[in-house]
Amino acid sequence: MIKKLLVPVLLIFPVLADGQIIMSNSTLNVCSGTYMDPGGSSNYVDNSVFTQTICSSSGNCVSLSFTTFGLEPGYDFLAVYDGPNTSSPQVPGSPFSGSFSPGTVTSHTGCLTLAFTSDFVTTDIGWTATISCVTCPPPPPPPPPYAWTQKASVPASGRHRAVGLNIGNRGYAGLGHINAITDVLFDDWWEYDPGTNSWTQKASFPPGPRMHACGFTIGNYGYVGTGRDNSGIEQNDLYRYDPSTNSWTVMASMPGSGRRGAVAFAVNGKGYIGTGSYGASFYEYNPVSNSWTAKAPVPGPGRISAAAFSIDDKGYIGTGDTGGPNVDFYEYNPTTNVWTTKAPLNIGPARMEAAGFELEGYGYIGTGADAQSGNNFDDFYRYDPASNTWLQIVNYSGAARRYMSTFVLGARAYGVFGTSGTNYNDLWEYGNMNSIEEAAVVSIKTFPNPFNEKITFSIPRNVQLNDASLRLMNISGQVVKTMEHISEYEFSIDRASMAKGMYFYELTINENTRATGKFIAE
Repeated sequence: MIKKLLVPVLLIFPVLADGQIIMSNSTLNVCSGTYMDPGGSSNYVDNSVFTQTICSSSGNCVSLSFTTFGLEPGYDFLAVYDGPNTSSPQVPGSPFSGSFSPGTVTSHTGCLTLAFTSDFVTTDIGWTATISCVTCPPPPPPPPPYAWTQKASVPASGRHRAVGLNIGNRGYAGLGHINAITDVLFDDWWEYDPGTNSWTQKASFPPGPRMHACGFTIGNYGYVGTGRDNSGIEQNDLYRYDPSTNSWTVMASMPGSGRRGAVAFAVNGKGYIGTGSYGASFYEYNPVSNSWTAKAPVPGPGRISAAAFSIDDKGYIGTGDTGGPNVDFYEYNPTTNVWTTKAPLNIGPARMEAAGFELEGYGYIGTGADAQSGNNFDDFYRYDPASNTWLQIVNYSGAARRYMSTFVLGARAYGVFGTSGTNYNDLWEYGNMNSIEEAAVVSIKTFPNPFNEKITFSIPRNVQLNDASLRLMNISGQVVKTMEHISEYEFSIDRASMAKGMYFYELTINENTRATGKFIAE
């Protein structure tokens, strides 16, 4: 589109006579007006960098209601901060890009700060928003202290391109391969018991070793299929696992050609498998009739190694390798057989080979890489289907990796296996630390609690400190301090840079969590 040059007066006097306010690097105290991007009535320009704070002039809280919004998707961004500067927390969904408007955003502190950046090529219409001042809403509740906690590793070889799923209150993981020197495929299948934090080997996958397969759960059965076998042949088969008999049963094969790197989920008693091997085809499995039906293909380019999950009666697929990493994200409605484009995962780097799962009504995507054998990630993001927004959460606490498998048990999600060039067999649990019992096995004393300068931890002397470590985490689940190879039963920790607030500790011995608890820094 043709761009119009702005007359210099717009940059010097951003508040125009007709109530239009053009974004500039300044602070404003206003309660009315039409707020526009730096291009005003024209497209914004390339290579823009602007930061502006808008505060209420009436003592209330400023609010912006966006009526138009359009930025170059994935390259130009508007970040909105709930406060007087860019150190304030971002509002949900920020930064915004493409056609996904911020809607109405209201400050909890009186001010909103907006930071706009555009890259070196391609622009768009920008935005228009109405400024008002309203009664300040109550402050948002602090986020629950979710965190990753290491659990018992699988007593088997590390690997990647494996399968993970849950059946009842047990997790299952297996298959996969190692391809660092020679390509070694696996057919073993393992069951995880969260009550005892232990793994038990189960009946192997009957067709033999398989990598890059996928799986879903319907009722009391797990279903595993597709992937590449030991002969290098991509399969379209499906097998059902029954944990009550520890047995596998061959089911109807999926129509179409074999594939690897497909994704799967289940909705309302039916299973779905799609994409893989750079394709976009998508199929529905009916376990009652043991039959398949072709459905609407996944939008966008064909892909491999995407991430998927289901929330209530919808399925979701996004990211993956489409000839390179991607940020796109789609929702599937099985009732109408219609795909809908949703907010892309563009608040982090584009990725492929990521992990995905659903937990407590939210979707999660994280880890992965930016290219085949490229940079590995440990970041994670939460998707809210109600607001169609993404929020970055606490990073994965294990090593950055790609091809991690996942399963969910109740209010806990688990990540297992994966590779960064090194193949892993470790297991990590993600959940709300407020629901963790404060003394699982060991009763630790902390004093003084609350504390100012130093806090002392006292461990009973009848505990064997074999490979003992202590992690301290803030209320957001971020690790602020780690003590490895603890050999003393009583020790003190300096406050150092810990800010005022509540913190959590976790004592692990031989990679098993033995105690957790809380303490307060005044």
